[in-house]
Amino acid sequence: MKERKWGCWGPVAVFLGLLLCGSGSVAASCQDARGLMPDPALLSEYSGFYVGGDACFYDPTGIRLGEVPPALGPSGDTGQRLIFVNGANPKVEREPEFLRLLAQARDLPAVGVLNTQTSDDPFSAPEIRGTSAVKTLESVMWDGLKHDREVLIRAGSAGASVVAIAIGRTKASWAARHPGPYKLDETLRAIKVETFGGANPFYPDGPSYVHYANLLDPNAQKFGVLNPLNKPGQGAVIAVFRDTAAPLEAPYESLTPKNYRILSHHGFGVYNAHQMDFDRAYRFSPSHLYIIVPLAILER
Repeated sequence: MKERKWGCWGPVAVFLGLLLCGSGSVAASCQDARGLMPDPALLSEYSGFYVGGDACFYDPTGIRLGEVPPALGPSGDTGQRLIFVNGANPKVEREPEFLRLLAQARDLPAVGVLNTQTSDDPFSAPEIRGTSAVKTLESVMWDGLKHDREVLIRAGSAGASVVAIAIGRTKASWAARHPGPYKLDETLRAIKVETFGGANPFYPDGPSYVHYANLLDPNAQKFGVLNPLNKPGQGAVIAVFRDTAAPLEAPYESLTPKNYRILSHHGFGVYNAHQMDFDRAYRFSPSHLYIIVPLAILER
């Protein structure tokens, strides 16, 4: 594999340059023999690979989730892992850095599942161009259910559709292999799913859901949980807020004025600044349907 040089590109505000280039957290190449550094031009071939906190990408057929080095938060806690599924247009350089920022914000060890879905038009309906990320997530969910362990997944934008499909397939296959008088949805409650700006219309009942939605986010309004015709999953908590932030995606791709405006309300940065402990938010979950709650109230 060709070695990549790391750094920041394009006209970016100084504070973004310091944030994203000055951290020194992203390695120039993968140092773990079990992992690799993909060629950016061939990134779609690695859909479903784990993204480690060491900036290495790992083939899920050759390594277990628990063996992937996670990005760590300030406390260095190595307990339950947060599994991050990126949205559209992933970048080799960007995903490990976003993983690090997420781990820092939540103080949880975080591992990524690479989703290589792409879309040229951010307002177009999302399409699944491959199933590798779905298969990896299915495996993670199955392993958690089989060993009676909670699974915590956070999906951004179009990554939410990949997670929803994986949940539907996991639910169907688990029910087929476990017939009898038991409550399937209660079993699936151990799968905890967070979405932020999720561009997906339907979430299967069963898992525990906390959806973050910026009231200024056009994608959340059109494709996500702010659209009243969409189904966020029974008992879901929709945490809403209103904010704008400079896109952290800027150093990794050329943004048009339109994309800049969208990502200011829909991008990783604005949502990474507005999140909280899953159980603390989910305590507002209703018995039926779902509830929309201002994030400020959840934080009290």
